[in-house]
Amino acid sequence: MTDSIRMISKGAKSPSGVRKSVSRRCPLCFMHVPKSGGTSVHDALLAALPEGSVSPKRIETRPFKGLDELPHPLRELVVAEERDVDAMSRSGVVSGHFCLHTLMRVAPPESIATVLREPRSRLLSLYAFWRLTPEWDERLNPGRPYDHALRALDEFLAEPQIAPAVDNAVCRILLSGNGDPRIPEFDFISPEHLASVAADAIDRLDQLGFVGVLEHGQGIWEGLSRFFGVRLEPTRENMTASAGDAGAALPIQKPISCRTLDLFNARTAADALVYTHALMPERSEVEARRIRNSSFAAQLVRLGDIAGSSAASARSLGRLIGETESRLAGLAEELSRRDEQLSSCREALNAQKDVVGRLQDDLASYRNWLEGIQRSASWRLTSPLRAAKRRVLGAKR
Repeated sequence: MTDSIRMISKGAKSPSGVRKSVSRRCPLCFMHVPKSGGTSVHDALLAALPEGSVSPKRIETRPFKGLDELPHPLRELVVAEERDVDAMSRSGVVSGHFCLHTLMRVAPPESIATVLREPRSRLLSLYAFWRLTPEWDERLNPGRPYDHALRALDEFLAEPQIAPAVDNAVCRILLSGNGDPRIPEFDFISPEHLASVAADAIDRLDQLGFVGVLEHGQGIWEGLSRFFGVRLEPTRENMTASAGDAGAALPIQKPISCRTLDLFNARTAADALVYTHALMPERSEVEARRIRNSSFAAQLVRLGDIAGSSAASARSLGRLIGETESRLAGLAEELSRRDEQLSSCREALNAQKDVVGRLQDDLASYRNWLEGIQRSASWRLTSPLRAAKRRVLGAKR
């Protein structure tokens, strides 16, 4: 990128990441979804661009404690005031943990890129990372959310206080900042709102200049390189594995159960729809499901390695996922059969309604005919009386 701030060139968005047109100068932005390869993208941008091109701002606006007491290097990371947003808008590239609403204060959606990861894998990686991450400054993390990762996995997934991080996080990143009543800050999104939240998040996602999928591998780097106009080389560091000593890692005390898997599905239901949408231009629905399940099973194995469990034990968890998926597939087939039966009953009911309608029409015609007969019979029966009346009247004259 030759200038620290550049004009985005004209072009239509495509799955390969070609940008839409933007009519003003603005930063190019990378929206970092936690545990989705964003650190590698950020490091690649720093390595490829001239010094000072990438904004030092990395952390989302939030109610920080003791903001003015933060040491300068740490304070430079935080976007907490309008002057921080102004400083960010003057950079050539912005890359960090920001929601879309914050990034759109400095750039239109066409100049924003992101990378998605299979939602359950991302959430499991987040859990492992939090378990192994050293204590962070509490002023940056009020409420000590990392402490929740020291609990059992099912308790972690059921904790509403960390909903912003664990409950359909991609949808929250895409939609937060506008006071959406469907998305409570410290509670889970209601099941009745999941479909509409996912639909709105997909609408926002489709406006972005580039959307990559981590499971596509090298393809996302080609798309990101085109988007930022510079060759980006991926780094290979695994942030979760390097966060702590695997030999001293806290063991996972409870086995992953069907309840745990149900909680995974509940915490990622809307994000799964968004992720599948991102896959679908290039993958069939069946292939998208295979990618999702394979990625999650592989992440379970990695968790077992990091937490000190054997890979064989972790693979047994993968088999449990397969069994659960088979059970869900059976339920889906049963639901399909019931739908077909219900459809047949509806067709039969509609046919009977048609028969009843025809019978009612026939009955109305019969009644009209009968009334006509009755009127005709009455006329004939009273004919002699009318004739006698005429004779009497004639005699009187």
